[in-house]
Order: sequence, then C-alpha cells, then structure tokens
Amino acid sequence: MVAEKKLVGKDILKQLVPFNMFSEDNLDEISRTTFVEFLPPNTKLFKKGQRDKYRYYLLRGMIVLEGADTGPQIVKGGTKEARYPLSTTQPHSATAVAKSDIAYMRVDQDKVDAMLPDQGGGYSVDEMGAGEEADDDDWMSKVLQSKSFQKLPATNIQAMFMRLQSMPTKAGEVIIKQGEAGEHYYIVSKGKCEVIVGDGQGHGKKVAELVVGDSFGEEALLADTKRNATVRMMTDGAMMRLSRADFEELLKQPLLKSVTLDGAKNMLKEGSILIDVRLEKEYQSGSIRGSKNIPLYALRKVAHKLNPDKKYIICCDNGHRSRSGAFLLSERGYDVYVLEGGLKGIEAGKTASNG
Repeated sequence: MVAEKKLVGKDILKQLVPFNMFSEDNLDEISRTTFVEFLPPNTKLFKKGQRDKYRYYLLRGMIVLEGADTGPQIVKGGTKEARYPLSTTQPHSATAVAKSDIAYMRVDQDKVDAMLPDQGGGYSVDEMGAGEEADDDDWMSKVLQSKSFQKLPATNIQAMFMRLQSMPTKAGEVIIKQGEAGEHYYIVSKGKCEVIVGDGQGHGKKVAELVVGDSFGEEALLADTKRNATVRMMTDGAMMRLSRADFEELLKQPLLKSVTLDGAKNMLKEGSILIDVRLEKEYQSGSIRGSKNIPLYALRKVAHKLNPDKKYIICCDNGHRSRSGAFLLSERGYDVYVLEGGLKGIEAGKTASNG
C-alpha cells in the first residue's frame, strides 16, 4: 500500500541508467510525471509472471528478487546494482519483495523507449559516469571504454545494460563448461576467473585469466557451436549475463558487417586484407589467392599486430568461424567484414554458374 508520493528530482534521475544520458528537456519531462513511492516491509512490489508497463527502480531500502533462474538476488538502494531497473523483462521474471521500508520509483516503459532515440547515435563515457564514484573496479566504465562498444548505437547500449542479469558467484564455481551449448554472453562485474581448455582426456590447461570488465562466451553464440573452454571463478564475485537473443539483437547485428564476393574483390583492389581463419591444413588444401592464414585460435594473440588503418575481410568454410573472428577484431577497434557464405558459398556460386 502506497503511503505517500512526491516528485522525483532530476538529481536522482541522473544517477540511474538510462536517464543519466538523457537531455535536460527529457529529464524535465520524466521528473514532472514520476513520483517517489513508499512501501512497508514484506510487501510485494511486483510478482513473477506479472505484466505491466513499468520499469521499477529502488531508491532506498532493501528488496529481494525471488524466483529468478539465477536464484534470489538482494538489491539495496544506493548501490551500483540499484542504478538499473529491478526487472527488464515482461512478464517479470522474478517477484520483488520489500525486506525493509523502501522508497522506489516506477516509470512508463513506453515513454522511456520513445525518448531513447533522441539521445543520438553516440555516447560519452564521461556522461555515462556522471554522478558515479570513480572506481577501478567499475565494470560498466571498463566496458564502455572498449572500442567495440564505442561503435554501438546509444539505444543498444542502454538496452543492453537494462537487460543484463546480475549473477553472484563463488570461488570454484564453473560459469561455462567446455563442450556444453552456449546460451549467454558474460561480463565479469566482480572477482577473477580462469579459462581452462581440456584435452578431451580429463586434463585441462589454464590459458588465461579474466578480471573485472572482461567479457566471454561470445564464440559459441556467434558460431552456434559448443563452448570451447571452461571458465571457473578464482574468487567470490559476480557476473552480468546477456541472453543469446539479446546478444544477437544488441551486439552481434550492429557489430558484424558482411560483404559479398564481388564487394570483397573491390575492397581488395582498394587495399583491404583478406584473412582466412581456418586451420593451417584446411588452408593448405585450398584457399583464395592473396589471403592470409591466421587460424581463429591464434587471431586473439596476434590481433594487436594488425594495421588499424586497414580494412579486413574474414573468411572460413561456411562463415561460422568468420563471425567469431570478425567480432573479436571488431572488439579491438578494427574495421572488419565477414565474407558472405564463406568458401562454400563461392563454390556453390561456381556450381550454379556452370550448371
């Protein structure tokens, strides 16, 4: 039961995502129509499966989100987690129960979505950090500073932060397991992980460590393959995870560009570089003249040696590994394209022409 209401000030809105990127006019509009509301302990703010038109933000007090796939989650007002909506899906994927007296606000989702395009096609890291405490462990700031995210439309960035799910983790916990299907993309928001590659005989080798702001899990989503490594927590921490569907909509589609064979030929004439990411033996059995072989497993290690002033075209047999390679280079700021259909597409075109 709501005891009283008062209008939300712009100073509060500027601490919350996505309002911290809104223009002053849009902030004025939200502020004029949004109230701070209050609930007593043991009251449900919304229920799992409930449909409504609101995004809810916790301003003060403590709430437990119950019934979510990731398990119970505690959110406290004034924390970094409270900068985001309590629920980003419809119907709600959890029940929000007040564990103390709480102050919250709810905003019409359609109104917020209608205002997002007005923010323009770019964004500023400084703007995203407005009103936030500078912190080397701030995963969001590190993500926003990455070259790949600087290529994304502001609306995609906002949507991604609102759809990310927080997942607390414990030391020794396996986040993804080699050989399993991939359903999520992950960002380390707290703690440290180790990446382990198995040899198929029960033995594993540690090949890397991941820290706050690092992401992983994209290769299985891009190539539609099984996980190629195990990621295990080295410390207690937390993950932010994005579903396959949201990853494809918000990250994969805007970051991956494709080019036809004819388009690739024109690009090569203008100085672009063609990289074949198949294994060495595959490359030796047949390749496009003038291409450079950098197997996908090695591309991450040598990416820093590539010329940032060049455009790159990535190819493989069917396009699956090409997408992974292109995404990897795009993350590092390169201008990169995927050859449509891969080498099999070229052979199919030749067969059709001969037929």
